Amino acid sequence: MTDGKWGKPGKPVKCGERNFSYRTCRHKSRIVLHIARPSHQTASWEAAPDVTAERPRMPLLSDKSASPVRREVLPKEVEFILSALEAGQFAGATRRRGQRFPYRVSASLKLFSDTPQAPPWQIFVRDVNPKSLGFVTKHRLPLGYGGLLTLAAPDGRSLSIDCTLLRCREAVQGWFEGSMYFNREQPAFAGQHLAEIA
Repeated sequence: MTDGKWGKPGKPVKCGERNFSYRTCRHKSRIVLHIARPSHQTASWEAAPDVTAERPRMPLLSDKSASPVRREVLPKEVEFILSALEAGQFAGATRRRGQRFPYRVSASLKLFSDTPQAPPWQIFVRDVNPKSLGFVTKHRLPLGYGGLLTLAAPDGRSLSIDCTLLRCREAVQGWFEGSMYFNREQPAFAGQHLAEIA
């Protein structure tokens, strides 16, 4: 041994893939091992690469969107009346200012003059635009009366719209053709929203 606290390092000893060296402690005769890290393992002490970007992302939960409305299957008698109106058999004079687009769904109308216990009136929508709506019904409805119309929008939402009856006249025996205007414009019934409805 040499003078001083520590002795000289011994010769490296190979054990598998690792190199070991040792030196002895002069006072306590303790062997201290120094492990040389192999060159091919130097990267194992570095920060691991971020692999989160490679993992597939879990889809986020979202509100279920409403299904778009397709052409509703109406009673055959209603389909016949609507087809006859489209053919112009009961067209007559009209004060319509804007074009309405074909839109066939059932709807309900609750007049403000009705009693709370009275059921809503059933109507069948013929055509629509953001300002007005055409319909047929089995009921003679009073002109100029206001009410609350409930129907499905093209995107599937249920809409409640304040409206006023503009026309209701007999088209064929037992059936009346009419129109109403919305008290507020309804963008949901713009032409581009109705274009894909079969």
